[in-house]
Amino acid sequence: MRNHRRRETGETERAFLAHHNALTALPNRSLLVQKLSRTMAAARTAGRHVGVVSIDLDDFARINDAYGHAEGDSIIHRCAERLTACVRSVDLVSRVGGDEFVVILGDMGSSASAARVVQRMRAALAEPIAIGNASIGVTASFGISSFPDDGGSAEQLLGFADLAMYRAKRSRRGDFACFAPERHDEAVERVRLEHELGEAIQNGELVVHYQPIIDARTNRIGGVEALVRWAHPIEGLKASGTFIPLAEETGLIVPLGEFVLREASRTIAQLNRGGHPGLRLSVNVSARQLHDEAFPTNVLGALAQSGLRTDRLDLEVTEAFLISDAVWAASQLRELTRLGIRIALDDFGSGCSALTFLRRFPVQLLKLDPSFVAEIERSELSRAVAAAIIGAARKLGMRSVATGVETAVAHRVLAELGCDAFQGSYLAPPMTAAELGDYLTADHLAAA
Repeated sequence: MRNHRRRETGETERAFLAHHNALTALPNRSLLVQKLSRTMAAARTAGRHVGVVSIDLDDFARINDAYGHAEGDSIIHRCAERLTACVRSVDLVSRVGGDEFVVILGDMGSSASAARVVQRMRAALAEPIAIGNASIGVTASFGISSFPDDGGSAEQLLGFADLAMYRAKRSRRGDFACFAPERHDEAVERVRLEHELGEAIQNGELVVHYQPIIDARTNRIGGVEALVRWAHPIEGLKASGTFIPLAEETGLIVPLGEFVLREASRTIAQLNRGGHPGLRLSVNVSARQLHDEAFPTNVLGALAQSGLRTDRLDLEVTEAFLISDAVWAASQLRELTRLGIRIALDDFGSGCSALTFLRRFPVQLLKLDPSFVAEIERSELSRAVAAAIIGAARKLGMRSVATGVETAVAHRVLAELGCDAFQGSYLAPPMTAAELGDYLTADHLAAA
């Protein structure tokens, strides 16, 4: 009899787990689709609306990395409780992924009611959650679709809510967006591009070009910046601006960045061994890469594989990364500089931080924002600011690099202001590895 009860209990548990998430006991996607279909059928008969809310917790991977997966699971559980407390008994909260939830709002009088519920959920998640001696508030991005306005099937509504959520995440994390039918084609195109980019990384369709950085003192090439291009089999060579933002949003920037570092390191190491030992490499790294505690180790692995010396590498970071998590940023950058790598702050002048803020970080180079450089010819204010940045950088022991130098006038003005190096099409365009080899040979012969 006891064994029979145990068997019945085990079968009940298995049946429950077939349709529910083990951590939160919330319905999983399978049960969600069933419930949503039934809710839509009832709403169709009653002439009512149904809302679907797709929820994705923002930057949850960082919480797991910082506090461990056990604490991460605890936070997921608390978030599930808070979301459930915000809805009625006729509604349903489900967990469909690691940090993803979907809420069905049944029997709504109008589609606008969903936005009010989302506001309550945002406020509930933002309330501090204790983790050891610290406390954090969780932000999430929300997407809303509604029946019968947006679609007639459960899968349609779920897909449209996801598209709206990704739009909210792109525009401003912690916000919400409603599905807009007029943006459907745009969303479909985005999904197609994301799929193709993932395949491009795997299939070797990405290539690296190199733009020379000219030293002001010698007027010769001192280094290059690695710039990724996509050799699309149909659309041809695509510039980074057409796909890097998507890679950032989807996380594809991590394997993409790893490829660029490995490929560019190999190229520059070969050139170092082939008669250009002083040539430096500059590579952009994303906040997603830098938030991985293993990133310094991964960089060392790429350099060891290529043979490039650590003191020949500059890593370019953004001001936004320094501001977003100053303590972690300082720790990661100090570890990289301890290895002999130089840190460059990219697009300086586009943000709002004071130069004194930089003293908290081991930054050796300031790269002036190209849109800022473009104004230097016709704007006295831009010229004065550039002079202040270049002078302050020198006092702080940093080198200044002007990017986006497109005209002779801009080059002359920046040289008169004492800028240490220049990068732009006026001096040299981005080029392939083979073209870079020819350029270096010509530069060497001109100096001889």
